[in-house]
Amino acid sequence: MPSMFGLVFLVAVYIFVRVEKVDVAVIEVGLGGQFDPNQHHTAASGTDKTRLPGRAQIMKKGNVTYTWTVAHTTDSMEQCAKWFQDEAKKECSTIRGNVVRALVFCMTKPRLAAPHLQYLKDCGFRVAAFCPCVISTSAREHFIDHISLSYDRAEANQRAAEQMKDWETVVSALPAGQPNVCNGYVSADPPCLSASFPSTVSALWWASLGKNASLEALARADLGIDGGGVGTGGVEVPDVDAVHVQVLVTGSMLMVGRAIKLLDARE
Repeated sequence: MPSMFGLVFLVAVYIFVRVEKVDVAVIEVGLGGQFDPNQHHTAASGTDKTRLPGRAQIMKKGNVTYTWTVAHTTDSMEQCAKWFQDEAKKECSTIRGNVVRALVFCMTKPRLAAPHLQYLKDCGFRVAAFCPCVISTSAREHFIDHISLSYDRAEANQRAAEQMKDWETVVSALPAGQPNVCNGYVSADPPCLSASFPSTVSALWWASLGKNASLEALARADLGIDGGGVGTGGVEVPDVDAVHVQVLVTGSMLMVGRAIKLLDARE
């Protein structure tokens, strides 16, 4: 059974060819993801410099660098991992001290997270946060899912928790010492700290090791915690020594787009 995207694509082709009988049609290539601009070495000349929001985008906020790229196929996730590692390595050469890598991930159904997470296991993430495709659960203007009218909060939270478990299974085979971007290896047990969150903003703040103060108030409201530790199920902001954090935000197009909008609004 084709995906919704595949069915819409087939309907579009039918309309272009049989109904409208157009001479030329420009069709977005997201069916595979491997030809997305900036994510594949065969990108045609002229598109390799293309900049699209949420596609290989980098945003710096103080001591945190956010790297965004939509990747909801295994092909695009493989390219995402390569791109992130290249960019992180280049930035690291300009920073003195411990640099920690963090992952914020969300993948909407019916896609399976595990095959995509396999490509991220060697990126050297010290922390990984998983969340539903909702910016905030406490700010009503951010909560409504304009795409899915059948959104169920409990189901979405359960899906995030399952994706976290998929990640823990993937990284369980890695050695206890995860590669640190700048300084060789750091001791880590488990290899990567992971947690699931009720919203994108709480996941972003946790993954940023609390270094992005502009997210704090909304994150705390979502988590329902006043003062003290922050997180779900007793999870606190990771106590990790770092002068800088490199956060990869990837997976769902909706989550990546909303996260960019959130940070843009908090300049």
